Amino acid sequence: MKKIAIVGGGISGLTVAERLSEQFEITLFEQNDYLGGHTQTHQLEIEGCSRAIDTGFIVYNDRTYPNFMALLARLGCEGQPTEMSFSLKRPNLEYNGHSFKTLFAQKSNLFRPRFWKMLRDIVRFNRIARLV
Repeated sequence: MKKIAIVGGGISGLTVAERLSEQFEITLFEQNDYLGGHTQTHQLEIEGCSRAIDTGFIVYNDRTYPNFMALLARLGCEGQPTEMSFSLKRPNLEYNGHSFKTLFAQKSNLFRPRFWKMLRDIVRFNRIARLV
């Protein structure tokens, strides 16, 4: 059996290792003492049950990660639909663009030029991103 070295034990390295493992002898090199890349799994007690919560993953969809989703399906892992949102909190500034209600939840932002500048920058970024 031919040998292959894979550098990096993040999700990409693990997915490649899983896909090639039937045809090749795999050696995986990872600099950390754990696998999973930027994943951060925390055990939380919720209503008396211990739950594993992963705070490292950013998005999970077939458009962005079709191979990852296929891997999870092969492993028998089921997904659940969720709503994705983004928010930001800094001293004197809060932002959540989910809706107008959340966008202007901190009423004092209506009078902050920095907040309006940030909104203009977001609109400009989205406009330019569509062109790319």
